[in-house]
Amino acid sequence: EAGDLPVDSISKVRLITTNPDTQKKDIKTWMLEAINNAHTRIMVQDPYFNDPQVITALKWAVHRGVKVDVLFPNSNDVPIFRHLDDSTLDELYVAGANVYAYNTSGKESFNHLKATVVDDMVTLGSSNKDVRAMNTNQEINYVFDDEHFADLVVQRVFEADKKNSVPAQPATENFVKKVIKETFKRMPSLF
Repeated sequence: EAGDLPVDSISKVRLITTNPDTQKKDIKTWMLEAINNAHTRIMVQDPYFNDPQVITALKWAVHRGVKVDVLFPNSNDVPIFRHLDDSTLDELYVAGANVYAYNTSGKESFNHLKATVVDDMVTLGSSNKDVRAMNTNQEINYVFDDEHFADLVVQRVFEADKKNSVPAQPATENFVKKVIKETFKRMPSLF
């Protein structure tokens, strides 16, 4: 239960946004800079995750020796995102990230948490890590820069959710997955 996390005791909190009206992409900028400068750990939990630049940055972090854990829901409320998540899962798995499928059966039909821990920083908010949220949606996130708070989020959220997860394996190749992979290889040129 994350309800008792002590956010009121944190002195370093920033508000970051994505705003299509002003062309601001502060969330994506923060995400890429944080991942590219990570030293020890990156933990991501997100239901919509397909931004190619974020995926590439995570793969490079693994290559640099950063421990990368990613939790995906094992079901999705938007069917196409299940295929997009599968493609992302495959890339991160092959790169050496620890990838988990969160069991959404039982009390929850879908896990909609959007949280990222990078070393001693945590970002929480409305932004997913899909192409639209990172580039064109209006989104708002908070960044908490506090080692104690980051450790609490890891323990009370990520580690708890890992207990309700299984290590993920690459999804079986099919026509939809192949089309999605080819399409998203060209996506960065659209933004």
